[in-house]
Amino acid sequence: MQKNLEYLKTLDLNDLHNTTHISMSSLEAILSRSYDKLERIHFSGFISILEREYQVDLSDVRSEYAAFNPKPAVQQSTISVKTMLNDTPKKESQKGWLVLLLVIVGVSAAFFFVNKYILNTQKFSFSSEVNNSEINAAKETMHNNTTVKPYMNQKKNVVSNVEKSPDPVNETMVPEEVDGVEVIQTQPISQGETVSQISGVSYNDQVTIIPHKNVWIGLIELPSMKKKNIVTDKEVKIDDTKDWLIALGHGEVDVQQDSEVLNFEGSKPLYFIYEYGTLRQIDKAEFKVLNQGKIW
Repeated sequence: MQKNLEYLKTLDLNDLHNTTHISMSSLEAILSRSYDKLERIHFSGFISILEREYQVDLSDVRSEYAAFNPKPAVQQSTISVKTMLNDTPKKESQKGWLVLLLVIVGVSAAFFFVNKYILNTQKFSFSSEVNNSEINAAKETMHNNTTVKPYMNQKKNVVSNVEKSPDPVNETMVPEEVDGVEVIQTQPISQGETVSQISGVSYNDQVTIIPHKNVWIGLIELPSMKKKNIVTDKEVKIDDTKDWLIALGHGEVDVQQDSEVLNFEGSKPLYFIYEYGTLRQIDKAEFKVLNQGKIW
C-alpha cells in the first residue's frame, strides 16, 4: 500500500521538522489539512519536500489544496506590443545591476577570506635583517631537544654560570632596562590567563618560576609573538599548553620542572625557550634571533 498523508501523521512532528526543515506550524497545517494557513508559493514546495524525503504520495493533498485555493484567472493583457518592448530593456537593466551587485559582493567576500585566513598565517616572519642560517640552527637545536632535556638533566641545586653579584640594596619593582636595553611595557599578564601566581604549592611536570624577590618576567607566545609581562615575588606557573620565549629581569630565581629545582643567582637577565614541553636556557643572542631580531 502506497504511503500517504496518513502515514506522515504517525511520525513524530519533531522528526519531520528536523528532516525537512519545514516550520512546525506549516507541518501542523499540512497534517490537519488547514489549507487556509498555507500560502500557495510555500505549499507546493513543502509537499514536494515531504514526498521526496518520505517517498509518499500526496497528490490528493495537492488536489484538495487546488480546490480550496484555485489559481486566480489570468487577466487579459491590455498592454500594447510597444509598451512590452519598452519594458524589456528596463528588466534587462535591472538584471544587469543585480549581476553587478553579486559580483561586488563575491569579490568583497574573497578579499575578506584572503586577508583573514591566508595573509594572517604569514605574519609570523622574521625581520629581513635576521640571518636565516641562525634561525635554522636555532630550530634544529629546538627539535633535537624534544626527547632529551640537556638543560634539565643537570644535578639538582646546580648553580648556573651566570656571573654572581651582591644583592642590590633597593629592589626595583619594574626595571627600566634589561641588560642595557630599555624595556617597553606590554599588556600585563592577567590572573589565570597565560600564567597563574601561586603560593606554597608544588607542581609536578610543570615549569614554575620561583622568585627570591620581585622579578620582572616577560613572556612571548610562539608563534603568535604576543607579549605579556608581570612583576611579582610569587611563584609563577607557565602554561604548558603553549610554547614560550621567557625573559627574566634578574637571576635571583629558582626554576622547577618535573619535580626538579634549579637554582640561579646573579643580577643579570636570564633567557629561556619553552617548546615541545622542554625548557632550555638560551643566551641573549639566540633570544634576539627567535624574537624577530628584538631583545623585547
